[in-house]
Amino acid sequence: MSASVYSISPSTNFKGNDGNWSTFTIQVGTPPTFLEVLPATSGRSIWVVHPQGCEFSDQPDGCQDARGGIFSPVAEVSSTWSNIGDANQFYDLNFGPEEPLNSALPTNSTYAGASVLGTDLVTFGSDGGSDAPELRLQFVAAYAERVPYLGVLGLSAFNETPINRNEPYSSPLGAWNSTDRVSSAYYGYTAGAHYRTEDDRLGSLVFGGYDASRRDLGRVVTVPFGAANTNRSLALTVQGITLTDISQAQAIDMQPLANVLIDSVVPEIWLPETICNSFETAFGLVWNSTARMYLVSDDQHNRLTTRNASVTFSLARNSTANSTAITLPYAALAPFAGYPLLEPVTNDATLQLRYFPLKRAESTNQYYLGRTFLQEAYLAVDYDREEFYVSPAKFGSGEPSLQQVYSPGRDNGPSGLRGGAIAGIVVGALAALALAGALGWWFGFKKHRQERRRRKSKSYGGTSSIGGTTIEAWQEGIPPGHVEHYKPAMSEVGSDQDQLKQELDATATARGSAAFHRHELSAGTIRRVSDQSRASISPLENRRSHYRSGSYGVPLPPSADQLGAPSPPLPGSEHPSPPLSSGTSWFGGPVELHGFSRGSPASPSTPAIEEVPPIQEGSQPADRNTLNHLEGSNA
Repeated sequence: MSASVYSISPSTNFKGNDGNWSTFTIQVGTPPTFLEVLPATSGRSIWVVHPQGCEFSDQPDGCQDARGGIFSPVAEVSSTWSNIGDANQFYDLNFGPEEPLNSALPTNSTYAGASVLGTDLVTFGSDGGSDAPELRLQFVAAYAERVPYLGVLGLSAFNETPINRNEPYSSPLGAWNSTDRVSSAYYGYTAGAHYRTEDDRLGSLVFGGYDASRRDLGRVVTVPFGAANTNRSLALTVQGITLTDISQAQAIDMQPLANVLIDSVVPEIWLPETICNSFETAFGLVWNSTARMYLVSDDQHNRLTTRNASVTFSLARNSTANSTAITLPYAALAPFAGYPLLEPVTNDATLQLRYFPLKRAESTNQYYLGRTFLQEAYLAVDYDREEFYVSPAKFGSGEPSLQQVYSPGRDNGPSGLRGGAIAGIVVGALAALALAGALGWWFGFKKHRQERRRRKSKSYGGTSSIGGTTIEAWQEGIPPGHVEHYKPAMSEVGSDQDQLKQELDATATARGSAAFHRHELSAGTIRRVSDQSRASISPLENRRSHYRSGSYGVPLPPSADQLGAPSPPLPGSEHPSPPLSSGTSWFGGPVELHGFSRGSPASPSTPAIEEVPPIQEGSQPADRNTLNHLEGSNA
């Protein structure tokens, strides 16, 4: 599957107990349960409302719809649900980025709570089409707390570790990125603006890229991730704040605020109390210390609407870098608060009051730009490059324009590979080539060695014999001829004609011309023994003398006495064998010759010599001197 970019379609509904927020639909389980959730810029998982979240005795009617739907984490409801940990135990929700705010909140609205954990099938979008992005075995937490009021869709690429730090679970973006279903660990998000009239006032959420039609690309500020604490990766600097109404624009006298966190789980904007005092003066706001919020009366609301009030934030990576300006009109700052946020001031669970979404921070780690801010801002986060981008959101730009973002090292194309994957492929290919080369060398060497052995075996004869068996022997390159049959019992020979030739009669041992073989002259027998094969073969084939093979070493050249001397005469002929020359040796090759006269008659105990074919025409006859020498020897 090629990497893609996923645009998650928003629902058409605005919901919330702390404002009107554009929701997104997800389907959890089998069969699916449809739920409306809000994106969480720092969240790492999916949180859904447990049925117990609508079982409070003081809650108003219509809880399930108001909270975006509920999900029961049991196999009876979803056949694909699987518990993590003890199914009867509740586990703390990960409110890491929001926990610093609890000291400044009423006890009924702190960021804390427990949940049932498990994995299930999650499909994104309400259409349920075959092309709808989905995640199997996705980590899901079902919680019953009243904060957050709507379920949560975590956008971060960081893993969740709900029970054990050594057992991480992938976030939705992390899961898609690790399986190359998106081209990068990147998302783009704007919360939507219910107060606008444009068709694209709904929220926009894209994984693996961004929607260029909702982002002002000419006014982007780039900010590197914050410190090692991943809960505060999306922190930047607020260089200045300007409050404007119909009469004037007033820049607040302030020092730049560093480490201000963008977090859409938090609905409000949290600033130092001194800056909040400037808001109070400019807009006539009154702090309610019981509810710990700025409640706005109808008269105040009408006046601020008439005066066209607005707030502009100048944002940058640090106090001196170039900045971008995000302006929030008063309509973005006039939400309603409902149950249970108003419990400190009323027992009426159905009551809703308008409030100004500004909170007093009590410490430097409580500076936040929450969901209110993201109504007019577009946030894009690149986890591969460890930086994020903030720009004004755009409205009324027409059809979506999805832009796919590729991680570093990945080709800008749907079939591109990451740099690590390419490196892995190259290393694997080189290793495969090296292995193939080694195997090729080994098999080639083995084949060559076997061929050498075969040639040696063929050169020194195909069959050996002991005691009267037939020895078939021929040299490589010389066609097979007649075979001599040997009878070893020489003592049984009693004929006078079976006397040994004088030149072969010896009782002493002599060495042949090869330094590495031994020749013996014993009782009229010439025996040459191979140091390796120990086989004996006939030296005569087709009237040719055997040549020496160099397989066992370099043979010594024949002596001067041997050169030109005739070999023993051939049977049935008065002609001697061809004389020895420097290129041939009668003693060459592993041969054994019993020393009977080749003219002696055959007997059961003497060699039986088969008829040898006549010399072919064109053969060179022995010279006269050789014949005279032979005849003189036999006289």
